[in-house]
Amino acid sequence: AGGAEAGAGAACQDVRRDAPSGIDHPAPGRTPLLERIEGLEDYAPHLRGLDVSSNNLRQIEGLQGMGKLKELKLYGCQIGRIQGLDQCTALAALHLEDNLITAVEGVGHLRTLEYLNLDKNR
Repeated sequence: AGGAEAGAGAACQDVRRDAPSGIDHPAPGRTPLLERIEGLEDYAPHLRGLDVSSNNLRQIEGLQGMGKLKELKLYGCQIGRIQGLDQCTALAALHLEDNLITAVEGVGHLRTLEYLNLDKNR
């Protein structure tokens, strides 16, 4: 978990290495978990897909400049509210299953949204 997908033909890159702050550093041999989405400014205008699932994210933030983002995977985090998607105007698929969301809100402006998964929320 935690990779970023650029447009077609581009290699999948793990951008976490460029954003060390906000990462919970676990025991040696374990992958660090993200606590915040940050450090993606250089990639943001080109991203079509972003998968930061199964991390320690508590809120949706750090998506500035991601106007071309079509798919966002945030399942298995600790998100309690749908927010921070104002600049994701091209979003077609939003994966928010297995979080702490109790109300469907913050998606009304997403006119291109075709898929929303909120399974297993509390």
